[in-house]
Amino acid sequence: MTLFYTLDYHMCNILNCYCVVTLCSDIAPHVPDSDTNKSEVLRLMSNVTSYLSQKFPSVSIYPLLGNHDICPGNQQPGAFDEYYAEVLEKTGWSKLLNEAEARSFKQGFCFAVEQFCM
Repeated sequence: MTLFYTLDYHMCNILNCYCVVTLCSDIAPHVPDSDTNKSEVLRLMSNVTSYLSQKFPSVSIYPLLGNHDICPGNQQPGAFDEYYAEVLEKTGWSKLLNEAEARSFKQGFCFAVEQFCM
């Protein structure tokens, strides 16, 4: 069973019940670093982001980095590392965050949300 099939199956009757989705990441497989690379990790993150954006077109989606969304895994880049800007650009996350949230994310993957639902 794939991730997308599982999501489709469980979301089919609840799509209009949410005002926010938290994309809790760790999308990349938990495999040795030698079995993956940054391009593959970013591609997987982009695919899931695109899928959720299509399924929840009018819902705010807030992405979070997991320890395997960084390559090599289990390493958090320092503040202002170029990886954060690369994640925003190559995964579609820049479309999910407003300008202030994106600017904060680039400084070290943290951002605050003022209001979830209206």
